[in-house]
Amino acid sequence: MPTGGDRTPEPASPDLVGSFSDACEAVYGGRMHRNRARASALRADGASLSDAEFAVITPLTETPGLTVGRLAAEVGVSSPTLSRSLSRLEDGGLVVRERVGPSGHRVEVRVTDAGLRAWAQARDRTMARQRQALEMLPPGRRDAVVVALRELAAAIDAADAAGPDGTAPGTPVRPA
Repeated sequence: MPTGGDRTPEPASPDLVGSFSDACEAVYGGRMHRNRARASALRADGASLSDAEFAVITPLTETPGLTVGRLAAEVGVSSPTLSRSLSRLEDGGLVVRERVGPSGHRVEVRVTDAGLRAWAQARDRTMARQRQALEMLPPGRRDAVVVALRELAAAIDAADAAGPDGTAPGTPVRPA
């Protein structure tokens, strides 16, 4: 794995790629999803706050009044997809959309108090589950796991930037 500089990543063996894929699927495909489901908070309307809803509300907790286009870019979805999610969140009392500006064409989204409470509950429950998992690791390996996860996130971002065929240049992975 590259650790910095501009060198090209060293190819991994097919066996290592298979093992890596299995490990990623074990973490992301099953365990993390189950833990998020267990940690989900209740929305104002009594339904669970989904991962997608959590992802939509998170940027609004950091920057209130994002436009729909900017929020879509932050979440990584198209504006029509976001609009459908926002309709559900608005119906549940978790966000409000407001037309602003002289022409009223710009729409800003804000999280409501109920949305903020549901988001905070989901965040706190998720962090508690993550703490529980981290504390099950040997103390001497915890920092290394955190560093490896950050490097994995950077590698995934670089692979995404390279595109599906991998022909565009990616960003070298650098230790955190």
